[in-house]
Amino acid sequence: MREISDPNRILYLAVPIGIYESFFKREFAQISVERYQIKQIVYDPIQEVILQWIP
Repeated sequence: MREISDPNRILYLAVPIGIYESFFKREFAQISVERYQIKQIVYDPIQEVILQWIP
């Protein structure tokens, strides 16, 4: 397990911008992300760039 060999590594959920806009801005998703402290990286899969880091 990675958390045992590298406990300082921070896990981020990579989310394409389309999914972020259509799903992660909903109230249910926002509550879940906050409750479980899910860190996110929002990216553009076409331009292959990171648009936003959400701690």
